[in-house]
Amino acid sequence: MGNVNSDALNNDFITGLMSKFYFPIRKLNLSPNVGFDLQGYVLTSPESTSQSVTRSLLAGISWYVGSGSIDLGFRINKQVSASLGYTFIPRLRTAAKNR
Repeated sequence: MGNVNSDALNNDFITGLMSKFYFPIRKLNLSPNVGFDLQGYVLTSPESTSQSVTRSLLAGISWYVGSGSIDLGFRINKQVSASLGYTFIPRLRTAAKNR
């Protein structure tokens, strides 16, 4: 990505690896999870290049509704960030029809 408000061209490259463990509670259609995230950053400008690695703790919960799940997740590091979304899982629709 570049920064359009800068006189110099900046390039950022971010890659990572994430792993989560889920603890399903079938009676409630919930699945709490915990995990670990490792991200590598490469920031390049005409003057310099820098690299860094960050590690974060992950925690969240998924609520299975319809043909997917509503997911609430937290990334915990120096700062805490949250995400909310819906994950479409086609096999849930098939399983519901077969019940």
